[in-house]
Amino acid sequence: MENFHESVFPDERFHDGIPGVLVRPITCVGTYTRMAKDRTENLVVFTRLVASSPLPGTGLPPPPNRP
Repeated sequence: MENFHESVFPDERFHDGIPGVLVRPITCVGTYTRMAKDRTENLVVFTRLVASSPLPGTGLPPPPNRP
């Protein structure tokens, strides 16, 4: 989890092409600027699926784990 000022959002790191199942939630944090009607920073959570299991009762196998 990292904070980034809006002017230096980590585009390359966010869209890095890492294989596998990824979720990267983004939310606004920092000081609210009334003139811009926006916050000064973005909070990015970098995640990666490391294991999974089927939902009970579905009979479906878990998705493959990827490096």
